This record gives sequence, C-alpha cells and structure tokens, in this order.
Amino acid sequence: MKLIKYLILVLPTLLFACQSTSPDANAETAESPDILIHIDQGPIGWAFVVGIYGDQRFKLDSAQMDEKGDLRFKRQEPYPQGVVYVLLPNNASFPLIVGADQTMKVNTVINELIGQIKVEGNLENELLYGITHQEDVYNRLIEPLNSQVEAMDQSNPAYQSLVSKRDSLVRVRTEITDNTLKKYPDAFVTKFKNAGKNPDIPDVIGPDGQPDLNAKLVRYRRAFWDGVDFSDERLLRTPVIYNKLNRYMTELTIQDADSIIQSADVLINRVKEDKPYFKFFVNWIGLKYEPGKVNLMDAEAVYVNLVQNYITRDLAFWADSMQIYGLQKRASEMAASCVGLKAPNVISTDPSGQKRAIYDMKEPYVVVYMFNPTCDHCIAETPQLLSLFNQWKREGKGFGVYAIALDTNPEEWKGFIQKFNTGAFVNVFDPTNASIYAKYYVDNTPEIYVLNPDRIIIGKNLHPEQIPIIIDRDQKKKAGS
Repeated sequence: MKLIKYLILVLPTLLFACQSTSPDANAETAESPDILIHIDQGPIGWAFVVGIYGDQRFKLDSAQMDEKGDLRFKRQEPYPQGVVYVLLPNNASFPLIVGADQTMKVNTVINELIGQIKVEGNLENELLYGITHQEDVYNRLIEPLNSQVEAMDQSNPAYQSLVSKRDSLVRVRTEITDNTLKKYPDAFVTKFKNAGKNPDIPDVIGPDGQPDLNAKLVRYRRAFWDGVDFSDERLLRTPVIYNKLNRYMTELTIQDADSIIQSADVLINRVKEDKPYFKFFVNWIGLKYEPGKVNLMDAEAVYVNLVQNYITRDLAFWADSMQIYGLQKRASEMAASCVGLKAPNVISTDPSGQKRAIYDMKEPYVVVYMFNPTCDHCIAETPQLLSLFNQWKREGKGFGVYAIALDTNPEEWKGFIQKFNTGAFVNVFDPTNASIYAKYYVDNTPEIYVLNPDRIIIGKNLHPEQIPIIIDRDQKKKAGS
C-alpha cells in the first residue's frame, strides 16, 4: 500500500481530532471542589479524579490515600460539570456526579465499592446511589431470569412464563426509578438517567399479522434521542452521550454510506442550535468514518456530505477559515467519485503515446485500477486482478480494465506492465496527474472502482475478489427492474 502524496492533506484529520481534553463547560457556576473519601481497607497510593468528554478520559486531580483509607480532593478551580470517576491505586473506580455543588463525603469498602457506597452532603450523588442501590435489588432478581430465558427454547411451555416474570420485574424497577426522578425534575441526575433510557416501543404488527421488526426499528431509532436534553452541555461529560452515539451510528444504522448519511443528517440537524452537541457529533462522525481508516465502501460519500453541509464558515464555529478551506478542498476532490454518480471520464496517455479514454472502452463493465508500480499491495493484487480478467474473458463475460499509474515515472510504469503482463489492460500514465485530479479519489493504492454499462460508479475501495460480487449485484438489480 502506498500513500498518494498529491491527494493527502494533514489538516482535515487534525481538525476532526482537535477536541480539547479539559474544556470548562459550566465550570463558572460551580464551587471549588472538596471531596472527602473514606474506603475501608483502601489501597495506599495515588488516586485520581478522571474527567470525561465523549470517549476521551483525562486527569483532573490527584491525591494520596493514606493508611487509614482516607483521601481528599480539594482545589480552587471547579471541576467541569458532569460525571467524573475516582480511580484508586488498585485501578478500581467509581463514578460521582459533579455539579454546581462539588462538596461531599463518601464512605465505602474496598471489596464492594458501589454496593456499599454512601454519600453525604451532596444531593446529586445521594440520589444517584440511592437509585443504583434500589435498581440493584431488582437486577439480582432479573439477571438469573435473563440467563434462563436465553438458554431456553421458545417452544418450551415455561418460556413465556419466565419472560413475563422478568418483564414484570423490569417494569417495577423502572417505575420505582421514575417515581424517584419525578420528585427531582431539576436535578442533573434526572437528566443523566433520562438520557440513558432506551425507548419502549410496542410491537408493530404487519399486514400478515406478524411483528414487523423493521418498522419497530424505525420507530425505535426515531425515538432514541428523545430523553436527551440537548440544551445541557454537561451530558457530554458523562458516558451516556458517547455510548448512545456509538450505538445509534454503528448498531441501529446499517453500515452503508447512504444509511450512515441519513442517520447522521437526522441527528446533526436536530442539534444545529445546540452548538456543543453539533460540534461533538460532526467531529465524532467525521473521525469514525474517515476515508482510508474505516472498512466501508464509499466512506468518501459520508465525508463529503459531512464537510459540505456542516463544516462551513456559517456553521463550523470552532474552525478558522484556513481549516475550513482545507476540509472543503479535500471534500471537493472526493465529490465526483462517490458511488451512484456518473463516472468521470479520464483521457490519458498509453505506452505508445496514444490518448485513451474510459468512455471509449466497449466492455459493459469497466474496472478503474489505480496503482503504483512499487507499492507492495499493488504488486500482490495486480496478478489477482489479471487472473480474474483472463478468467472472465475465457468465460465470455469480460470486463475492461483502465489502469492508471500514479506517483511514478515512465520507466517504472512500463517495466511494471511488462513484468506482470498487463498489456491487455488499457494502461495510462500522466506524470502531472492533471488528467485525473478531482475525478477519481485515491488516498492509498491500489484503488479499484467499478463502472456499470451506464458508466455509473457501482463499487469502490475494493479488492479484486470483490469485483464479481459488485457486478453480479448490479446485473440482478437491472434484471429485477
């Protein structure tokens, strides 16, 4: 694999990655922290307060636990409001809510940190652990039932009885928690707990009288964010937003470019006025599906949609004009070669000095093969492509190959053609790269695009063995229409 120098920009990746490790959201309204902790048989050594932002973790404070198990975190500057973890010398940890009130006393035992924890002098954490202990009572009853249900065949007469018993306990647990939260509607723990809830969607019955799982999934995904108060930036400093975002994008969304774009657009447009969330979602999705770093056909389409619609001078308040320009430029280089678009024509020079064009090729399907003669992966995959090309030719099916050499010189290029016997391909090389610039995007070589008889791009980011799958899918689609 070889990185193509003339198409790589460092700046866009840096911009997507530039999240501060310790922003001070809401800290101006908080008091100085003073947290006294006693842990029976607690480990002697350094302990830390660890902050959260999305999926990042960063140290906020440190203190030493003494031989009595006592520990005190105290400083002048407030902690960023949200959830923090107290990380002990033995790597055990427990969470605390830090809001405007950052004074509290915590008592627990080392072998049951959460189960025995008691908090005094801080309503948020008293509520958090009061609810946690209430839920644990029911969790101990629910978990064995879950195990039995998972192990039992649904045809077993006892199956439905177990499911009903488990679901009844879940409803009681939820009702008790909800009743507690209703008493404290303005507490941050209420927002935190509500944000973490999953939608309770009843079964959707289809015309055949059977449950319609796809329709239920659509409703579930639509309601997935309803419990989140996007006006409260503090939730970004808890595990809940990152966990929900990761699940929404990777589990509740089909992992193809069109579905990812649709889910991203729905979510990002929902928070356009909630700037911290807008910034976080745009950056996270941009990094998650960054072209060249994710196993996804046409990640470039996700990138182009994200940058051209949201990383703009009007919306990307966190970026300067040069950063935005760099991202927009990179997106424009990708925009013409997304799956589903009319394939750009390329006219370049073959070894005999003749001009050769993609659109002059007569084969119904065309593979655009972009390679570098010294690239290890190109050296490995070119024989595979040639073998497939010859096999299909023998079987009377056939496809054409328009092979574009990149980042090389005429001697290397012609030597490669001779060495690998690829003279049956349409081989071209333009030392200036002007003939392909902003037409077919490539960041790593080799790169394979597949064009159908209408010269629509139907596949990209492929290995040779995937070409028949893409062509077969297109043929079946045409036969079905």
